[in-house]
Amino acid sequence: SNDSTARRIGNCSPRYMSCSLNQIPCSADRLSKSGMQLSLLVQPLAIPCSSEDPISIIDFGDGGPVRCSRCKGYINPFMKFINLGRHFICNLCGYTNETPKYYYCNLGPDGRRRDADERPELCQGTVEFVAPNDKMMRETLTRVYFFLIDVSLHAIKTGAAAAACFAISQVISDLPVGAQTKVGIATFDSTVHFYNLSHAVQQPVMLVVPDVQDVYAPLESATIIQLAECREHLKVLLENIPIMFQNNRIADSAFGAAMKVHVL
Repeated sequence: SNDSTARRIGNCSPRYMSCSLNQIPCSADRLSKSGMQLSLLVQPLAIPCSSEDPISIIDFGDGGPVRCSRCKGYINPFMKFINLGRHFICNLCGYTNETPKYYYCNLGPDGRRRDADERPELCQGTVEFVAPNDKMMRETLTRVYFFLIDVSLHAIKTGAAAAACFAISQVISDLPVGAQTKVGIATFDSTVHFYNLSHAVQQPVMLVVPDVQDVYAPLESATIIQLAECREHLKVLLENIPIMFQNNRIADSAFGAAMKVHVL
């Protein structure tokens, strides 16, 4: 249930990984004879409950996370440390690895690392590792969030346009902050309307593209702006769009043209 609260103590929360069986047979033959289905539901980016702790983000720096040198499995609560903590056994492939010096810690009487409860990767089943630069496939790209809002007669009458504006205004605050986050908005009925969100204008200015057969993105530098620069304009525009089009009687919807122009 979405209303349930899960605590990540060793095992992964069922919100992110859920198995159809609580006990897994030790062999494929026994599983076959049992007649039960074994499946795993994986949702890496599932939305957590508001009462749950946020996922821990762990940055090991340029060296990256500690991994098994044979199978490349990531350090986790089920890797067993031995030889006073100088080695650890991979729970995925069984290989014995040498513990990096920077990661070494003494073991307690119970055989666990003394810092196990202080390291999320050793006590939580769900964590996020920050990838080192040499593992990045490409440089961090600019994130563009471009919102298309239908303002044709049907969308206005049903309240869909107003609902879209409200929903967008709610998620704006959750978007990543920084120079690499840009936003833009376009509305459409029989034509496509862009909006100049530049701080050079006192209020958002509508730019209409009437030819839906040969669409283009006008004045891209002003219609796709860094979120930090246009947040106020964006707020005003989202509040005004339902009012601007409340008397719209155009039933046609240039949805295809709007979808095409936003990728130009």
